[in-house]
This record gives sequence, C-alpha cells and structure tokens, in this order.
Amino acid sequence: MTRRTLDPALLAELASVDTPTICNAIEAFKHRDDSEGFMGARVRCLTPELGVMAGYAVTATCDSMTPGQPRRREPFMALWETLAAAPKPAVLVFQDVSPAATHSVHLGDVMATIGARLGAVGLVTDGAVRDIEGIRPLRFHLFALGVAPSHGTFNVLDVGVPVVVDGVRIAPGDLVHADSNGVTTVPIEIADRVYAQCRKVHEHERSLREYVIGRDFSLEGLRERVLGKASH
Repeated sequence: MTRRTLDPALLAELASVDTPTICNAIEAFKHRDDSEGFMGARVRCLTPELGVMAGYAVTATCDSMTPGQPRRREPFMALWETLAAAPKPAVLVFQDVSPAATHSVHLGDVMATIGARLGAVGLVTDGAVRDIEGIRPLRFHLFALGVAPSHGTFNVLDVGVPVVVDGVRIAPGDLVHADSNGVTTVPIEIADRVYAQCRKVHEHERSLREYVIGRDFSLEGLRERVLGKASH
C-alpha cells in the first residue's frame, strides 16, 4: 500500500512549529483521544540543538541484549534497502524487544552516517544509542532512553512492520514530529490542516499571556476567558 505524504511546503510548515503546539493543534480535530499519540519522558531528546524533526517513519524491531544470539545481517541490509525506498525525509523508528532496553544500543556513528546518506534525518527508539560526539557533526536527530557504550550483539529483527515505542503505535510511513520536548505522531488525515490550527493556538496563547501580565488582569476576568476550556 502506498502511503500518503504531504507536499514538501506543508511539511516544512509543520517543521517550523514546536512539538507542544503541534500536539495542541491536533487536539482540535478530535481525531484521537488527547491522551494518545505522543511519547512520554522515557524517550528523551539527545540533540536539542537541532530543533524540530519531522519525517516519515521507517520502522524496525531491534535487540542487542539477548545472550548468545547470532548476528543476522540480512535484516540489517533490509533496513537500508527499505530506507532507500521510503518517502523523504525519513525517521528511523526502532522498537526495542530486548531484555534490557537501557543497555540495548540501536545506533552509533556508523549507522547514523549510513542512515543520513540514505535520507534519514533522525532516530526514535525506546532503546539506547552511542557515539554521540561522532554523530553530532551529521546533524542527525536522536530520541532515545539515553546512551550506553557497547552495541552488544546488535540485531535488526523485523523491518517495515508496525512498532510500539513508549506506548505509541507507529506504522511505516507515519508522520513523526519531535523536538526537545519529545515525540508525537501527526495523523496524515489531518496533517494538511494542522499548521493553520497551530497559528490559532499561538494567537490564543499570546492573547492569554498578554492579559495575564497586563494591568487589567483579575481572577474574574481569567475565569471568563478560560471557563470551559482546557489550558496548560
């Protein structure tokens, strides 16, 4: 099945907005429950200096911590072939299926170099990464549990399958948006309308902040503005 992609100009608009605002905008469409679609504090941004990452998921399951497993090279090569054929920009999304996710390293500087060459702009995983200083010059976004020094017995297992990372189901081709605040998915069915909604979110928040710091602020006035509206 061919998955829908956005016009590059629309994707660039989404990439110009921070991820919390994207999340707020998505809520307006009632496409999913407000508690769904975003990852929590376990998957951390390790490259905050790079700003926003937006791209289409290339998925795989990975394991580097099961003792005694042989190294399987065919799925590893299948990952790169799948990435080469995927819509761009691509985001690698790896689900850890090992017995020790905090030790299970799924990407270092060599894999990041290959990934970047084939059109990936970053990685999202509920495992670990390594070689941070070697990856930094590539401007390759990293979202992971953290860092660990050894790749263990690294294996890609299944490529191009739906995965679950920190409770979020991601299928191949899903649109991923992330920044220093964390990771969310953007439902492709509403993605072309999300940027316009982001502008409404910004205007609402700007107006509310200006009222709160202004001379006319009162609790009664605040009540009138926010009653019946979710606000954080």
